[in-house]
Amino acid sequence: MKLTKGDKILIVVLVIFSLFFAYYMSTVDKGIEGKYVSVQINGKEINKIPFSDEIIGEKLEVETEFGRNVLEFGDNEVKIIEASCLDKLCIKQGTITKVGELIVCLPNRLVIEIKHDNSNSQIDNVIF
Repeated sequence: MKLTKGDKILIVVLVIFSLFFAYYMSTVDKGIEGKYVSVQINGKEINKIPFSDEIIGEKLEVETEFGRNVLEFGDNEVKIIEASCLDKLCIKQGTITKVGELIVCLPNRLVIEIKHDNSNSQIDNVIF
């Protein structure tokens, strides 16, 4: 089967469009204000930490009756660097940066989630 000149142009246009769309989607929430880290133990939010320049490089120790975890904050990102659980899967989940992403440590009943404060935002929740 031979591709015509029109087929080749269509393929190039679709590839370019796909690249622009992928770039847009990867940067869509980087400038959103009101992002924060929700620290939840056993289904209850125990801490709400807004992203700011002051928390970059900071560590937060979360110790409960279920276990111990240490969080490290970066520039609009968070990760678990230490955990008392045996499997350490929460550490292997890596860094989260986008609204809706989360890290779960089941043995310690810990959930770390990036959320957005929608109280003064024009952005629709459907985006996230």
